[in-house]
Amino acid sequence: MIPALLLMSIAGLAQVETRPAKPPPLLPPAPRIAPIGQIVLDSPSQEFATILAEERAKLTELAEHASDESTRRSAAAILKKFEPLPEDRALQGVRFELMPEVVRNGESTVAFEWNRTRDLRDLRDHTIDRLWKLASKAAFQERFRVTDQALRAIVSRDVQQPEAWRVLGYVAIADGWATPYAMAQLERGRVLHPRFGWLEKDWVEPLDQGQLPIGKDARTGKIAFGPADEANAAHAEWSNAWEIVTEHFRIRSDVPFDEAVAFGRKLEAFHQFFFSWMADLIGPELPLAKRWRAKLSKPVASPVVHHVAYFARKEKYVEELTPLEGPSIAESIGYYRRPPQAANSRQRGGRGMSYFFQDKGGQLPVEATLYHEASHQLLFEMAGRDRLDSNRGHYWLFEGLGTCFETLKADGDNHLRFGLPTGPRMDVARNRILDDKAYTPYEVFEAYGKAGFESPAKIYDHYAQAMALTLHFLMHPEPRTRDIFLDYARDAYKGRLRGARGLAERLGLESGALDQQFIDYLKRTASPST
Repeated sequence: MIPALLLMSIAGLAQVETRPAKPPPLLPPAPRIAPIGQIVLDSPSQEFATILAEERAKLTELAEHASDESTRRSAAAILKKFEPLPEDRALQGVRFELMPEVVRNGESTVAFEWNRTRDLRDLRDHTIDRLWKLASKAAFQERFRVTDQALRAIVSRDVQQPEAWRVLGYVAIADGWATPYAMAQLERGRVLHPRFGWLEKDWVEPLDQGQLPIGKDARTGKIAFGPADEANAAHAEWSNAWEIVTEHFRIRSDVPFDEAVAFGRKLEAFHQFFFSWMADLIGPELPLAKRWRAKLSKPVASPVVHHVAYFARKEKYVEELTPLEGPSIAESIGYYRRPPQAANSRQRGGRGMSYFFQDKGGQLPVEATLYHEASHQLLFEMAGRDRLDSNRGHYWLFEGLGTCFETLKADGDNHLRFGLPTGPRMDVARNRILDDKAYTPYEVFEAYGKAGFESPAKIYDHYAQAMALTLHFLMHPEPRTRDIFLDYARDAYKGRLRGARGLAERLGLESGALDQQFIDYLKRTASPST
């Protein structure tokens, strides 16, 4: 039986629609990163941080000492718009800005400030030139996370960068830029509602008045609206559940309409975050990577739709999944069912599906379960064929990568925060490792396959340790360490860890040194009350 705190995920292996600037410079070939995790000495991640730090320092100098008041005032205004630098990633996590589906020209006050004086324009253009070179270098080395970061930084400084917008997945519209999906909605005459997403124009007024769709009017053939209680009651049975369609997800749910829509919007926000932060793990299959390689390609709407079931009650969740997964599913709080194995045991066909239920007052917030299972779904459905069974050990990594996303939280309307060292699993990790001394040394932990990792006597401890280890590496202050960890994760996904060097050796550490650094991380990130 899988304990309730543990999200069932890869263990099985097995409608209402809401749906030319300077090109990058050519560079001499940079050394390609070896697939089996060679030591990263020239880190694009570090170079990105250096570029932004030097720009910030120059802006600060202009804000304080420029000869003209206009430059001083505009430099200070730009600095205020910049994200504050985290003093300690391990303690504060990182803040991620969500890009809107539609960007209108003239909406950016920062772009206006950059254009106020020649000194500021020169600084901006110099930074953008460096960012283009870095984006190209990072893409060649398959450091697509840095390519994504650099392109986002470019368009935030100058919206007139069509090649950057193209690689980021946007197309030109009359007054700005939009994702292909958003452009299709605009062409259909739909409007983007701040709460409900893309809607027909005649839906806005009844929805704002608290009414919901109840079916088609027999006389007009149009969608009829009625009281929310009546509409939600009609969709409270799974056989007539709501179907919410977003750009990347098709969600079936018997929860109230507002909650189903909010669930879908959280999934879309997570989708953007995941494909930016885990770009190196997905590698050449990343949509951004494909657009970078195909220089003349026009972005198109994603052909992949991820299927999700969201139940109002656990009883229905268990009823639907027990015939597929057996009675142990009752001990889970979320599950990603992978596509069925093909006869040749090498390739999977079709799509998987994620399953959730409203676990109000449960051991984990519903959002934590959502992000955990959605991370498995996006990885297995977008990163190409996996070869997990070819590895010798290293099973901890995939549950670590799932559990780490339980830390993701909304941080304002257009931001997410990731990597805070808090939550039930982190408490378990500190209590068991620091207080009870129940630590599994990394050399042993890395060697576990699925059976060893899920040993009934240690499974709670192992999940907690896997989450804490993953956060330790992803929130590490050294970009080189983060890069090597993601190399290791990609090699594990592709089944390349058959006696190859483990993570400690890739980092140039003895296993004991890795253990001590991890324990120091747990101590440093513990709150006084823990």
